[in-house]
Amino acid sequence: MPDVIRACIDKFIDPYLAAEIAVDETLENKPDLEVFRAPGTHSRDLREAGVLLTARKWAASRAIKISFIDGEGSVIDRVKKQAEAWLDYINLKFEWSDSNGEIRITFKDEGSWSYIGTSSLSIPAGEATMCFGWLTPTESETEYSRVVKHEFGHALGFPHEHSHPQAGIPWDVPRVYEYYQRTQGWTKEDVDSQVFARYSESQTQFSEYDPKSIMHYPVPNELTIGDWEVGWNVDFSEGDKKFASWQYPKAPSPPERKVTTKTKFCVTPVSQVKSSNLILTSSGKTIGEFKGVDAP
Repeated sequence: MPDVIRACIDKFIDPYLAAEIAVDETLENKPDLEVFRAPGTHSRDLREAGVLLTARKWAASRAIKISFIDGEGSVIDRVKKQAEAWLDYINLKFEWSDSNGEIRITFKDEGSWSYIGTSSLSIPAGEATMCFGWLTPTESETEYSRVVKHEFGHALGFPHEHSHPQAGIPWDVPRVYEYYQRTQGWTKEDVDSQVFARYSESQTQFSEYDPKSIMHYPVPNELTIGDWEVGWNVDFSEGDKKFASWQYPKAPSPPERKVTTKTKFCVTPVSQVKSSNLILTSSGKTIGEFKGVDAP
């Protein structure tokens, strides 16, 4: 069996509440409330699950206020560093605050998780909307990169990549149930919800399936049929960068302006100059005069 997977847990709110909050955030969020599961996937109650992911983006150019409920200073600094890597690709700002953030982070709960996008706005003040349960001062920077970028991806509204409508992972279903029950204590329903469920194409905006995405669960070969696996993705893939830029496009840089000046010069014929001077004019104004020009 593989090393124990540190699994991120999906956090859900009622999908209709999620839609209402998201539309209040920005009218760009226009969810289809008639959600459904892709044929052949494991079922669950969508009202309880909350999967209207097209309705959870933050408003463009917005500053999201983020605070820490607890945590050591060195750990907090490392989290900020990894989280801000997203800002290279999106038209949002992170405003770090001492309290009352719209995203509120704890290190004292179990596991690693985050609410999806604007769903964080539905969580009562003082309660966490994101957790890094295993990040400590001694954890490697690689693990910080993997976990923080992943959870902030959720906070921006991005779902798990293994739930992509076109993922088609050849799971060895009995072994997956056994593995997650043994290592995580998950029930069969938990595994159905967290691992096997896929979103339908009507539920979420998506690009091409990307097994290198920072949003992808690791998938050990031992849990699939045939030679199929996804490793521990620890940084953004090119697909992540493109998708984030598509969801939160930055304003294009203004084109370089080339200023050209067209000036008409007029030289008065010396035959018309009584003073025998050569006069240079532009737009009716004298801009130069040359003394001592002999008239013919």
